[in-house]
Amino acid sequence: MTWVAVGQWNPLTVVRVENNKAYVDGGNDGELLISPALTEQPSVGEVLNLFVYRDHKEALVATDEIPLAEVGKVAMLRVLAKTSAGFFLDWGLPKDLLLPFNETTAHINAGDEVLVMVFRDEQGRVAASMKLSDFIADEAENLRAEQQVELVIADTTDLGVKAVVNNSCWGLLYHADVLRPLAVGEKVSGYVRRVREDKRVDLSLEPVGVTRLDHDSEKILALMRSHAGHMALGDKSPPVAIKRITGMSKRAFKQACGRLYKQGLLVPGDHEIRLTEKGLRP
Repeated sequence: MTWVAVGQWNPLTVVRVENNKAYVDGGNDGELLISPALTEQPSVGEVLNLFVYRDHKEALVATDEIPLAEVGKVAMLRVLAKTSAGFFLDWGLPKDLLLPFNETTAHINAGDEVLVMVFRDEQGRVAASMKLSDFIADEAENLRAEQQVELVIADTTDLGVKAVVNNSCWGLLYHADVLRPLAVGEKVSGYVRRVREDKRVDLSLEPVGVTRLDHDSEKILALMRSHAGHMALGDKSPPVAIKRITGMSKRAFKQACGRLYKQGLLVPGDHEIRLTEKGLRP
């Protein structure tokens, strides 16, 4: 027998269906009611992926409704009300999520949005915390350069924009690499630019290294194929023109063109590039 992971998704087996209500096997927690009832009634023995949380009566229930946050993840949530125990946050479920007073880091009011980590306390209760550094590591583990990662924007510093990487460690986007405004709590895809010797992570919003070259080369191929295999850009074109047409820096553009040339797909030029017959083929 096992315990279900409260505040997370669980594969649960339907064990009883009666009076339009379905129950799943919660292991040591007993049978759990699926609430609200599913659109299609499940069959006994069917395994469903369901989210488990405690309702207003502190009973465990399972649901297929998608919460705004879950245990182990960072999210921006709206403050609904202040109570004697703390603040209640909207996390998209019938019972609101508690942010205890001792887990806040700033003065907040109802209506505010706060960036929090969802966690289980020592008693197994699901709660939220604004103290992200209690959960997010400064040093990266199992990350490599060029790896694509998921980011949650957390703060702006003198050096750049601080982000949570894969809900596990901190990373930094340098100001020079941020070409548009980023809001706190915004979720974006990014890339590991490098893992430094101290295991701190530098990030990029665009592909880097070989991954970037592949991405840029594919972009140029697509652009040229949509324009009969020609592009009025070349080695001597001004950077502003290259940026306007391709969205790339001149250096990235030349590197990508060089890669396509070596593959026999492109013929370079000072002010124009064109695809070879091989390059024109999808």
